[in-house]
Amino acid sequence: MVADKAEAQVLVRLVGDSAPMKAALREAAAGLAEVDFTLDVPFVRMRAIEGLPIMVAKFSTDIPQLTTGANRCS
Repeated sequence: MVADKAEAQVLVRLVGDSAPMKAALREAAAGLAEVDFTLDVPFVRMRAIEGLPIMVAKFSTDIPQLTTGANRCS
């Protein structure tokens, strides 16, 4: 028995521009499947503050979603 429909979700974490990865996924699926990108959090290079320790984290940040306008905290 072969299902008439299937769905898969893939999470890809990048440290740079997502355009090349998106193009490669579209090319790999061409003629075989639809590809939708539902979430794309842009890469953010944060600066180090002297005297504070730095670390590499295994998660993303919502910093790209924050604005500097009316929603800014004082």
